[in-house]
Amino acid sequence: MKKFIGLIVLAIMVVLPNHTKAAQYEFAISCPTKANGQLDVKWDETGLAGAVQCSLMLKMSSGTTLSEMKATFTPADPKIVSLHSVSGSGSWNATFNKNSAGTAYDVVLKSSTPVTGTGTEMELAKVIVDIKKARPTDNCDFTVTPCIGSDCFDKIIVEEKNTCKIVNGQYYGKNGTIVTEEQYTAECANNPQTGSFVPYMVIFAGIVLTTVVYIVSRKNTKLYKI
Repeated sequence: MKKFIGLIVLAIMVVLPNHTKAAQYEFAISCPTKANGQLDVKWDETGLAGAVQCSLMLKMSSGTTLSEMKATFTPADPKIVSLHSVSGSGSWNATFNKNSAGTAYDVVLKSSTPVTGTGTEMELAKVIVDIKKARPTDNCDFTVTPCIGSDCFDKIIVEEKNTCKIVNGQYYGKNGTIVTEEQYTAECANNPQTGSFVPYMVIFAGIVLTTVVYIVSRKNTKLYKI
């Protein structure tokens, strides 16, 4: 029985992701928004071409240091959204290139000296995003996935419209329009952005896997017992 419990603990340790860095580093994207919480894009007279400047932010726990990181900028539609520029803030220098598939941009940020966290949020870089729509309904959302070494964090989603969100008491449906509470529930109840069951599923999978291994090992033990 002790061996069985030990196997469960070992399986959970192997299967569960390492959350240490997630606790030390908290990334965010700060973009200008309108009063209704939607992205404030500076459109031209046609209302189809525009740009928005956002900031890549980081809050590090006190004593934590960082001198280099990477991020992947991924447009929902590369034909509509493109990365115009990335400018490092303070001691940070930034470079970026479009990947070989042409579907995303690889951003590299390096600091001339290691930066030590103080528990407060700091700006790593300013990002200017160009948007060229063919139709007003075109999707100009994008995501940013920050990475430190081989550890990548949850992608940060930036939406032009409030999709399946509640902002200032207003309900926004799957199309980004204001809807009733009932319609919001019907459209967004199964929205993957709400809830977080993955860790529990991982734990469950680890326990199931360990149980199977334990049963098989017990059978093998009985088989070769003299």
